[in-house]
Amino acid sequence: MIPQDKYRQVAQEYGTPAYVFDLDEAENRVAELKKHLASNVTICYAMKANAFLAERLSKIPLPLEVCSPGELAICKQLKVRAEQIIYSGVNKQHDEVLEAIRAGVREYTCESIQQAETLQATASQEKVVISVIMRLSCGNQFGLDEKAMIKILARKKRYDHLTFIGLQYYTGTQHCRIKIIQEELSRLATLTKELNRRFDLHMRRLEYGPGLPVEYFKDEHIDMLHHDLPFFIEQVNELSKDWEIFLELGRYLASAAGTYLSKVVDVKTTEDTDYAIIDGGINHIVYTGQIMSMKVPLISVLSSKAVADDKAVTICGSLCTAADVIVRNVCLAELKTGDILAFHNIGAYSVTEGIYLFLSRKMPAVLLYSTEKGLLLKRDFIDTYQINSGMKGDVI
Repeated sequence: MIPQDKYRQVAQEYGTPAYVFDLDEAENRVAELKKHLASNVTICYAMKANAFLAERLSKIPLPLEVCSPGELAICKQLKVRAEQIIYSGVNKQHDEVLEAIRAGVREYTCESIQQAETLQATASQEKVVISVIMRLSCGNQFGLDEKAMIKILARKKRYDHLTFIGLQYYTGTQHCRIKIIQEELSRLATLTKELNRRFDLHMRRLEYGPGLPVEYFKDEHIDMLHHDLPFFIEQVNELSKDWEIFLELGRYLASAAGTYLSKVVDVKTTEDTDYAIIDGGINHIVYTGQIMSMKVPLISVLSSKAVADDKAVTICGSLCTAADVIVRNVCLAELKTGDILAFHNIGAYSVTEGIYLFLSRKMPAVLLYSTEKGLLLKRDFIDTYQINSGMKGDVI
């Protein structure tokens, strides 16, 4: 856990708004799971949750799920080994697959009949055989339904540059009911077994995204985390006796590793409501399902100027929209201009999902922390007016 004085150091030396990502915490999450999982169960990191954690987690080493040419480029820059990469995503174009194959990537998901054709044509062009994991759809735009899978496998001979090694299944995030997860795992194993029998295959991989929940809000109690997780682990370990299990995790590994720091820039009372305006906002703070203002996120007041008396306040951001409300009527120590607020468990998605270009405000700085190296400025503030206008150079 990052000492609070480090957060104050960030605010004083680097400024706000800023994200601080705890590399140790992300690795500890993996280690805690591995203590209970069978040794042949593989944890795969979905780097879309937070690419800033990819380097550290790749060195454990974890396989990385990559979903775009941009994420592949990040892996190249980080010198992630090609055999650690699973190239996924609903949109795979020929040139993108070609780039990945030439980079040495040999494992791909397949989400449509067209993707199967693209993978085959590109692998054939490069005279390589690649491994393919078919993604089972859960009724949305992602993946293949069973009919499409059967259509592909019925003519598997034409896919002589593809080796079908298993199925992938992911139905969403913040899964709080163990029964649903257990049913999904069973369905995945049953379908894979049936396809193996019907088409004389030897698929062994079950790649599953359990969508394990994260506690984002004050007084939130999730049974899945506190009571049901051992039952999930027990089922995974049992399945691993017969299958190669890959658990695809993103949010669960990244969330607790992130804190967002923002400074109070104004306080006021309007029609009996006390407001605090911060220098960040909903362009940077994104919680699961974009639940804003209705629940109380995990917040702490870091500034020593805050007094002890609790006072209800509505915290809003700097955007010119009535939607920029972080939380309503939260009781905190009475806030003053210049106080620093820390929003915790924000390590997943906020750094990429926010509406960063709105109002042409600067993108936050990003710092990494580890006990070994301390604080490291990984990305400085970025002016977005250049992106919104095509302007170049500093005109401010």
